[in-house]
Amino acid sequence: MPSTIFRPEIAGYQKGLYDQWRDLCYVITTTSDENYRYVPTLKGSSIGDHTRHVIECYQQLVEGLPSRVINYEARQRNPVLATERVTALELLPQIMHRLQAMVDRYEPDYALDKIETPALGMPQVTARTSLGAEILCCNGHATHHLALIAERGLVMNIPFRPGLGRAIATIQHERRADLAS
Repeated sequence: MPSTIFRPEIAGYQKGLYDQWRDLCYVITTTSDENYRYVPTLKGSSIGDHTRHVIECYQQLVEGLPSRVINYEARQRNPVLATERVTALELLPQIMHRLQAMVDRYEPDYALDKIETPALGMPQVTARTSLGAEILCCNGHATHHLALIAERGLVMNIPFRPGLGRAIATIQHERRADLAS
């Protein structure tokens, strides 16, 4: 998903989006339909559930950009994304290309309002944020869910690539520790 425009000030955002897109496509294409849908415990989530959630968060960011209001809680849940790998694989590049176009068009400090419920039973609040901050938030959130997917893969003996769902800060810390030893 390379950008059509290279601007050094947004290269990190572009690379972060590409990395998440690549990892989600990898999960979707290397998981069988049965494993994609499998829920191992009564209250557990399938690989498909985690994939659906990540796709919908990015989709909500894209949908909110024109109005400058982001509300992840208001996202439309699409259960088909959790059960049909082909649908998820078709939708993911569309969303990521739209988000990449927004990154090309707007500066990382493009102001947005984020609506969120801070605690159960409390009213929603609005906080000022930016496109760059929300991309970083979505990327970090995706990494968290990819880590859960990787854990699920270990339990189910799915041979995902090493490092799936590893946070950049964790990888950097481990490299420094290896150099120090």
